[in-house]
Amino acid sequence: MKRWGILLIIMLVAGVLFGQMMLKGPGYILIALPGNTTTVEMSLWVGAVGLFLLFIVLYFGLRLLEGAGNSVRDLRRWQVERRQQRALEHHVRGMLELNQGRWKNAQKLLEQSAKHSPAGTLAYLGAAEAAQRLNTPEAADEYLRLAQQEGSQQTHKDIRGVRVAVELTRARLQLERQQNQQALATLTQLREIAPDQPEVLKLQSQVLQRLQQWQALLGLLPDLRAQNLISDQEDQRLERMGYLGLLNAQIDANQQQQKVSAEVKETWRRLPSYLKADAQVVRLYVAHLLAYQAFDDAEAALRQALETRWCADLLEEYGVLPVKANPKVRLQQIAHWLEARPQDADLLLAAGRIALQAHQWQQAQEYLEASYRQQPDSVRCAELSRLYASLGDEQKSLELHRQGLLDVQRRLPELPQPSKAVVK
Repeated sequence: MKRWGILLIIMLVAGVLFGQMMLKGPGYILIALPGNTTTVEMSLWVGAVGLFLLFIVLYFGLRLLEGAGNSVRDLRRWQVERRQQRALEHHVRGMLELNQGRWKNAQKLLEQSAKHSPAGTLAYLGAAEAAQRLNTPEAADEYLRLAQQEGSQQTHKDIRGVRVAVELTRARLQLERQQNQQALATLTQLREIAPDQPEVLKLQSQVLQRLQQWQALLGLLPDLRAQNLISDQEDQRLERMGYLGLLNAQIDANQQQQKVSAEVKETWRRLPSYLKADAQVVRLYVAHLLAYQAFDDAEAALRQALETRWCADLLEEYGVLPVKANPKVRLQQIAHWLEARPQDADLLLAAGRIALQAHQWQQAQEYLEASYRQQPDSVRCAELSRLYASLGDEQKSLELHRQGLLDVQRRLPELPQPSKAVVK
């Protein structure tokens, strides 16, 4: 409003000045057109007024054209915003359908949304998941391609994030299809783009377990720990699985060799201390050593495991090691353990067996009798009965046989039995 007032004042002042000049004289204008055949004559003031009117016509004509252009642009902008709004509505509805398991509706809505939505990449990823659930993997892969194409039109910073999102979705779908090798290849490429991306690390852990690539799984554990992606319990589970799988694979690969595998020994050396006392791991390693008559190494592995964590199963293994596994040394070790565990029935049984290997008959009898007193079961009864028979004491041997049979009979279920009269 203020601008128009100023303009009006200027026009009034100009009109007054113009009128005064007209009173002084009309002035003269001669316009000769090309060729000198046509001329236009008029007073100066008429020409000035005509020029002013021409300026006014041109000015308002241009403003009118500009307004028409703005109207067209506003219409186009409204149409684009309207399409985007509808696309956003389809996107929201499509994601709701996806979460409720209505795969076909979700796929249709998300596909429609992706064409006009500013979040087209996400819509295509949702459509890919819906297609996967509809068991149409080709369509899912096509949606992933479209998602990648849509994302490539964004800024450079977003391109990296889009590629990670697309390839993560691809890896998940490949895992669902049991395409484990393809999933591993996808995730390996992703590690180059986003080495610390948590979801990439978790999916890579899953696929390495499926493919039983134990060395790679063990190498991944430090990254999982650094990102706090696994609990302490899960960490130990994966580490135990990895080392057990690796030992098994190395032992299988060494079956045609004539000596203990150097790889197996190196893996054992790298084991964390808690796994060197794990009964399953120790038994696996000891069995490999015994297969190649590495008796001293087998004895050392069992002894160190028992020193770390007392285990009845490993103690039994220690007691039945072959005779060549230096029974005198083992007997001394057993005596040392008995100082702390004098009433341990399993330890006394192992001591008796090792004493037999060392030909210490009297000591073996004392250990076995003590073990049987602590726990009178069929195994201890049989061991002691066999020793009595070998020592020539048949009466004690038969008595233990009878006692052992009675112990077994007591554990039998109560069932009807025929009477003597029926048998006759």
